[in-house]
Amino acid sequence: MESRDAGYRVLRCSDSVLAEDNFEYVINRYFPGMLDDLPQVTLGWLASRDGGQQYIALAIHEDPERSRHDPGDSQALSTRCFVVPYPVIATTIASYQGMYEMFQKLPLPDRGGTILTQLPGSAAEVSIDPLAMRVAALLLTCRPVCILGADHLGLGERLRFMDSVMSLLPYGLRSRLSASTLTSSLFWEHKFRLFFASAERGGDHVVRWSERDGGAARPGDEVAATYMEWLANANRLAMLTGSANPLTAFTEPVGFHPGEIKSMLESLYAAPGTPEQSRPYPDDRPVPAGQDPAQGVEALLVDCADRLLGDSPQLISAAIEKLSVHRYDQVTPAQRQRYQEIIKDRQLLRLPIRNAEALDFYKIILQLAFETQLSYPDYCRLEDCAGDEQGHPMRTPLLQAVRNAPQLDFRVLLLVLKALGDQVLDAEPDDQMRSSLLIESAADQELRSEHGRIIYQITVRHLEKQADQLDRRVLREDLRRFGYLAPALHRLYPGEFDVQRTELCRLLRLAYPGSLDWSAIQDILGDQRSGVTHALWAALMSTARPEDAQRMEQAFPAAMPGPAGTTDSPRRPSPSRSRLQIPRDPLSADVNPATTVARLFRRRADGDQE
Repeated sequence: MESRDAGYRVLRCSDSVLAEDNFEYVINRYFPGMLDDLPQVTLGWLASRDGGQQYIALAIHEDPERSRHDPGDSQALSTRCFVVPYPVIATTIASYQGMYEMFQKLPLPDRGGTILTQLPGSAAEVSIDPLAMRVAALLLTCRPVCILGADHLGLGERLRFMDSVMSLLPYGLRSRLSASTLTSSLFWEHKFRLFFASAERGGDHVVRWSERDGGAARPGDEVAATYMEWLANANRLAMLTGSANPLTAFTEPVGFHPGEIKSMLESLYAAPGTPEQSRPYPDDRPVPAGQDPAQGVEALLVDCADRLLGDSPQLISAAIEKLSVHRYDQVTPAQRQRYQEIIKDRQLLRLPIRNAEALDFYKIILQLAFETQLSYPDYCRLEDCAGDEQGHPMRTPLLQAVRNAPQLDFRVLLLVLKALGDQVLDAEPDDQMRSSLLIESAADQELRSEHGRIIYQITVRHLEKQADQLDRRVLREDLRRFGYLAPALHRLYPGEFDVQRTELCRLLRLAYPGSLDWSAIQDILGDQRSGVTHALWAALMSTARPEDAQRMEQAFPAAMPGPAGTTDSPRRPSPSRSRLQIPRDPLSADVNPATTVARLFRRRADGDQE
């Protein structure tokens, strides 16, 4: 094929099982964009019309003959595409590099027909590095993986890296892999799952070639992290990188869909012949008479951690079953604290566990180590137990277990729903009640800063979404009770004056749609139960008319925040006729943001353009 202004056209092709429309489909679907660095290779797949046969396509993109140009007088891109039945590739365990080396030597016949040739045998041993392990695990998330910073690599090195990646995955995934040794940075609509590029396009997993020596960090995705743990076993890696790679036995075609990936991994993890010797569960005896049951729970928690860390997923079910016997124990606060210490020290909530057992396991952990009614302080302790130095979030099954807890603090519900990506509170019956509860939660001074910011954003987005249905009088009263959330924003965004002011303007527009008149300003400053911050004063100045800004200074000087250098604590308003003194130098250290806003509004009112 060659590129034309109207797309690609087939110059000649086989007239056997596959015909011209098949080749047009596969090359146009797996088009890498116009490339300057040639040759390059793309990989794709297609199925026969009846779905009974699957094929792997390897396309070689190269310089065209010098005499052939497109109508725009720019050099075209020529492509030779070779399509092979997947069962043939699976039988020979052929590598991409081996197929390229064989196909690039084959000239296409002038007339149609099938090329009869022998595919190269199984690939030699592949050297595995941490970056290949990371890319292999990320492919299991079903999101494309983009490799950046490899412009210096030749075609052979890129193909070898792709072979390294795929040698760490069940062979059947090759039946659905689309990949390219290079894609154009100007062409973002391509369909590749694994590709090299010079710029990222957004939405893909991005790995950089420079991280190949430091790329052992676990991906954040649950499926990828679990697979990385499975790969990281030293004995297993020795088998996978050898000539008898056991993953080559998994040749059944597998698609890049979550359901198919899950089923494949469950079969893989349960397969016999793992490198470590599976030790039987050591303690089938009941707790001896007179022994504290809590000691048995502690031993089981430790054993669960040892088994997960030692990669014995086929035995974790027995440990979970034994833990479940204790789920209704009468647990004292001291015992809960001890369980939490073990969970945190052993990183029990961060170790990989198969989804089939994860939800039950986490439910039992919550019942044993935390209160049945999961309060916000309990959630913070749970987060501490599940966290790590890199700040990775809780795993999805753990969040789901928290979400399904019988009694849940409203603040915890908001945080969990947000982490799960669910639509927050869509099932709640009353919008106004929802809004009042959200505002109260956002104003909570006990919230950790990161939690407070999340709940505040949930609150303001909900208010904006429900703006047409809300009772403004009730909304204003709710906001007034908590100082229009000015104290909360001051605590959540310390030192970020512009953020505080912008968010307060946002809230004022919701509570007082249209212009903020003098009666509204009096309403806000005249009953400020929580006081006035710099940012709230500045927000009022920003939304008030110039003449009302002057009246604010005259009527409420005690509400005006003090000079810079003092603590920005809320100042309670008291009407007065005295006038606030504005520093002369607007850039001096004695000026705070609110006084600058007041000065600007006064100058505009006097006709002084600045």
